[in-house]
Amino acid sequence: MKLTDVQADALQELGNIGAAHAATTLSTMLSANVTMSVPEIKMIDISEIYKYVGDEVAALVLFQINGEVKHGGYLLLYIAKLNRLSPMPVKETENGDVLIQGQVYVSMAGFHSVISGMITDSGQKGGKIVHSKAPPEHSVRPAVDKTFSSAAHVFGSHAVSTILSGMGNDGGEGTLAVKQQGGVTLVCRESDCLVYGMARSALSRNCVDSVIPLRTMAEEITRTVKNMGG
Repeated sequence: MKLTDVQADALQELGNIGAAHAATTLSTMLSANVTMSVPEIKMIDISEIYKYVGDEVAALVLFQINGEVKHGGYLLLYIAKLNRLSPMPVKETENGDVLIQGQVYVSMAGFHSVISGMITDSGQKGGKIVHSKAPPEHSVRPAVDKTFSSAAHVFGSHAVSTILSGMGNDGGEGTLAVKQQGGVTLVCRESDCLVYGMARSALSRNCVDSVIPLRTMAEEITRTVKNMGG
């Protein structure tokens, strides 16, 4: 599919609006200036995403396009490299990844990231990531419900779930699972979110421990983990 100049301009402006909100959000969380823009628009097949992700994990906005587009399509907005923005190392998940303290994992597109229990070399309980091609949940794959629920099963009262901005109902059942296993559940307050669907899904189940301002979310997560002995 080829975009007209007007369509490309409109989509790039849409991406810039989203990037501006993402930059503001990241700046608040990191207490540092963050600048983002969308320099390029590409229409690609979903199977070609790997061509646009280098050694560092790319931050991408991916829209599924329906309607007049034959067989549907995907719009990929390349925004930034997360490893250039995060003080912690970031990687895309691989099947079998062992969870490491201080490492940030971004779920690979097209797979649910399921947490499986394991015993570490030091004899302690740990976890690893298993990619699953199970059907989409809430029309998405990866779905955070899969990750939260499996993490709750493995880590029990030592699990912490956090929901920021997100569309749809994903996250509610997983947050409930974390709460039922004795873990701690956090969501961002509505005024700090562009879209509140996921957080609202969790709140509707009466399973959220705290609603936190975005600017103090990182501190709250750190405090919660320390209180758990982490």
